[in-house]
Amino acid sequence: MNVQCQCGQVKAHIKNFPHQSPGRLVCYCDDCQSYLHYLKKNDLLDANGGTEIVPVYPVNFQFTQGQDLVRGIRLSPKGLYRWYASCCQTPIANTQAKMPWIGMLSSMLPYKSETERTQALGNVKSRVMGAFALGQPPADASSKFKPKDFLSVVPFILKGLVTGKNKNHPFFKLPSYEPKSAPYVLTLEERKTLLQKIYG
Repeated sequence: MNVQCQCGQVKAHIKNFPHQSPGRLVCYCDDCQSYLHYLKKNDLLDANGGTEIVPVYPVNFQFTQGQDLVRGIRLSPKGLYRWYASCCQTPIANTQAKMPWIGMLSSMLPYKSETERTQALGNVKSRVMGAFALGQPPADASSKFKPKDFLSVVPFILKGLVTGKNKNHPFFKLPSYEPKSAPYVLTLEERKTLLQKIYG
């Protein structure tokens, strides 16, 4: 499958998709919300502040155009690497350097509606971190994590570790796992400002 940022300058191809993906997840945590507020793309959040993520293996995700436009941030010195297209601020993915996991944001997918996403990928498998949601989250959302939420992704991660799916990583240089684009680390004040925008 081919995916791209909103303006089309950053493009990528995902092999074995959606076959080698655990499916759609939604996270309501304040970090994911802060990330989209930082990019001024909070319109991509759902009504409760949720971010839809579709995990894929690093080895399956390869940029085909515009990788020089990809930038990253971290909300704290040890936070997730969160990548975006600098041309149009489209959020691309969340990653950890050595994990066989790219949490691709659904904004990269070509589907134009919820109906199209559901037809292609099925229903949302898991909703997590509902304690940080805006308003009343969906009834099936976990306050943080429940066993069923781990069951949605743990087999995917374990298989990726065993079979080396974190090799040929699109965001990191191997074998050092140094980021290909050095991320900007937000200051504590910047983080507080973002939280104020979310919760007032």
